[in-house]
Amino acid sequence: MYKVTVLFSGGVDSSVLLAWFKKQEIECQPLFIDYGQVTGSMELSSAKKISEKMGFELEKITIPNVSSLTKNQITDPANSQNPFFPNRNLLLLSLGSLHAYENKNQGVGIGAIGADGSTPFPDISQIFFDEFSKVVRTSLNYELAILTPFLELTKTEVVKIGRNLHVPFEITYSCLTKNDVPCEICESCISRKKALGE
Repeated sequence: MYKVTVLFSGGVDSSVLLAWFKKQEIECQPLFIDYGQVTGSMELSSAKKISEKMGFELEKITIPNVSSLTKNQITDPANSQNPFFPNRNLLLLSLGSLHAYENKNQGVGIGAIGADGSTPFPDISQIFFDEFSKVVRTSLNYELAILTPFLELTKTEVVKIGRNLHVPFEITYSCLTKNDVPCEICESCISRKKALGE
């Protein structure tokens, strides 16, 4: 059976991705990465609940102090409103590919969405994922696919897929800036509300 490591944050996009892979009868290993995001404990709580609900066992890894290298809204909202965490997807995919390699998985899935233009970051683009695919195959000397099935979709379209797959959106968590309840005003909260509302 085809096996994938799924980068899983417990948010809308990665939850739909996990459900979508499951529907395709792909064996999944959801992986939560704590890289110093201030919402890490809430994300992890959602990721655990959703994984269990879908019949998967969540794995977690922590990268100590990596967030001290950069100031941004995700890791230090008190001092920065910049939502861009440089090299975040490069970091997450590198760790995901290591997990996939060690578990003999054929792919790494990431719930990247790029069609709605709401995320202008350079590490959410087809060229980035294509180039990373080449690098990681060379680095590992292992045929590993980087799977981005939602890259050409909008968040609203992804939510529609999720509704058809009965994704429990009510227990997902997508906020960037708080650790207790969603702030309702950050870019991620606004994008989530818009997609779920439509």
